[in-house]
Amino acid sequence: MDEYVDYWIIQSYGSSRPSLEGYGVDPKKIICTENFEKYAVNGGQLLNQAAHMPSKSYKGGIGAYRFDNDYDNTPDYKWMRQAIQINQKVFNEWKANQSKEENKSE
Repeated sequence: MDEYVDYWIIQSYGSSRPSLEGYGVDPKKIICTENFEKYAVNGGQLLNQAAHMPSKSYKGGIGAYRFDNDYDNTPDYKWMRQAIQINQKVFNEWKANQSKEENKSE
């Protein structure tokens, strides 16, 4: 079924280190989400979720249920902006480590 689906969304509400493996799908297709109907004021675990990566790959991304509620924070979309930056940082670190591993094997 994985070949027919672009991304899988897991509701990892309140989890700082959501499981990104063990679903039988490619972790690169998993987007983990926080519940901003409940945690829009403090961001819940979104920033921790953004920093968390699977052991052997990278995740598809992060998101939040009702992330429109983050608009009222200062600055607008405070938590989502930070989460996007963190997620990009850990992805770039993963990618740099992959390049190092490839250079070692040459």
